[in-house]
Amino acid sequence: MKCPKCQTEINSNARFCTKCGCNLAVEMAKAVREPEPAKPVPCAKCGAALRPGAKFCVKCGQAVEPAGNQNQEDRTVFINDKPVNSSVNDQPVRVNNSSTQQVNTTVQKPNPVLGNIVPPDNADRKKEKNKKPKKQKEPKSSENSQNSEKAGKGFVIAALVLLVLVAASGAVCFMVWNGTISLPAVASKDKEDTEEESSSIEELSEPQSEIAAKESAPEVDVTALFAEADAMLADGKNQISVDAEVLNGMETLRNAMNQFADKAQEAGDTALAADQIADAYASYVTAVTRHKDMMSGMELSGAIYSQIMSEIKDAETLAEEMAAKGYTVDTAPLGTMKDAFETAYTEQVIRQFDDFTNRDAWSRTEAWNLMSGFDSAFDSDLDNPLRLRYAYALSWWIQRQVETELANGTITGKGAAIKIAELIEAMDYNPMMINYYITYMNEAGEDCSQVSEAYNEIVQHIADTQGIWIGTDIPLDHFWYFNDFGEYSVDDVNGVTPENRQWIRDRMGSVVFVQ
Repeated sequence: MKCPKCQTEINSNARFCTKCGCNLAVEMAKAVREPEPAKPVPCAKCGAALRPGAKFCVKCGQAVEPAGNQNQEDRTVFINDKPVNSSVNDQPVRVNNSSTQQVNTTVQKPNPVLGNIVPPDNADRKKEKNKKPKKQKEPKSSENSQNSEKAGKGFVIAALVLLVLVAASGAVCFMVWNGTISLPAVASKDKEDTEEESSSIEELSEPQSEIAAKESAPEVDVTALFAEADAMLADGKNQISVDAEVLNGMETLRNAMNQFADKAQEAGDTALAADQIADAYASYVTAVTRHKDMMSGMELSGAIYSQIMSEIKDAETLAEEMAAKGYTVDTAPLGTMKDAFETAYTEQVIRQFDDFTNRDAWSRTEAWNLMSGFDSAFDSDLDNPLRLRYAYALSWWIQRQVETELANGTITGKGAAIKIAELIEAMDYNPMMINYYITYMNEAGEDCSQVSEAYNEIVQHIADTQGIWIGTDIPLDHFWYFNDFGEYSVDDVNGVTPENRQWIRDRMGSVVFVQ
């Protein structure tokens, strides 16, 4: 059957509509007792359609017969076996009465909205009375008594009809509610009147397609679905609270997140795991931060820096993997922690490097242990303070390796030159290492005239721009190639200006080293 308000197909035994929520019994009863809207009245002369109640044709001016005579069929009431006009019901009604006087009365239907009874038309009674000869006029008291009797009879008839209608409506409502019968669709006007009510209900409810999908889809037992993943999440949280288990806890949390995502996908609803994945990722970031704090308390080194940055990068990658699966996690705390760590740690490393290289005697091994591991931390800025110190420490570390290997015979002079050539760019073309390359190649009898020419131009350019003759004014092993503090005086802590460093890079970029 269809809902009489919104026309939605519903179960014949339903009491309420599943779409608009209306009471089916009430709506069907309303459909039974509400009259059809009045139809236009055709003009008797020209046939033009006139609105109900019009007295004259708007087209030809023809007087229109009263609407009651056109639209209502005569209803007959028999009093003493004589017909009398009535509009009570669709069927003739016979009333037994001992009165011998013919009565012409019209009883109107009860108001369908208010349910009240309209009394008989007094004007019709007066008109009928005026037709009688004066000699037949009865005393006033008798007339009043008859009028009262007529009105009472009309009320009785109307009450009887009303009771019949109410009983019929109740019977219909019961049969509709019980599913015994179904009613046809209501008039289009009734549909229009209920559209606003239906739309307001739909706005507050889910789209019909989503409701249908949820009703047809089997209910998911979320507790059973995520039982294994929930256990993994709990284990991971416990592990990251113990220093020795932080790394294992991070791996457990990662596995739990993937497990949540996989199970939700199997169930066909990714939203089922949204909260659990967000919770697990927040715990993962907590673990990364905890491990960073633990390692930051160790001795400064590029290896520690690289390890921490690697774990932060893993957390960023994990967020991207979850986003690809339809989950958004909060990475803001991770980004804030990363920025703060980079700034603080690099400042500590720079201070320590400057401190021990300012000593009268400093260890090349100590310098390299501090700076090794920073090679993955540099961006496109060639004058990054960490990068400059890394290149300088690498130069001294390679120089020491070459000396050791030449002394014990594990490498030849040409082999030493090739080792330098392979790392010369990483050492930022340190003039000291270029000079070592030329020395070892000459000892091996190899041609290195192109490199020698470039080196001489470097020495001349620094002398012309800074007034320093490296190798003469300052020995190469006392020449500080990096300088990010500005101009230095001519002494054992001098360096190359940023402009001259870039000039050297451009000049050596076109030189071919034998490798």
